[in-house]
Amino acid sequence: MSKLTGTLKWFDAKKGYGFITPDNGDKDVFVHISAFEQAHITNIRDKMLLEFDLVDNRGREIAGNITQPDNFNK
Repeated sequence: MSKLTGTLKWFDAKKGYGFITPDNGDKDVFVHISAFEQAHITNIRDKMLLEFDLVDNRGREIAGNITQPDNFNK
């Protein structure tokens, strides 16, 4: 399964979560700070481009296996 692409709609560092708007038009996807930590992404900011998988978390799909697109300037 190929990764989905999307834009970080918003992220609240104090609460440790946010939402990604997928490019395919699907509903926004929850993302937890742990997904960024696992990807070693520390410069988290709204509107950043991301690639991600939908992973199961207690019966609901959330963003996981996050990466930044290869052509993205880090």
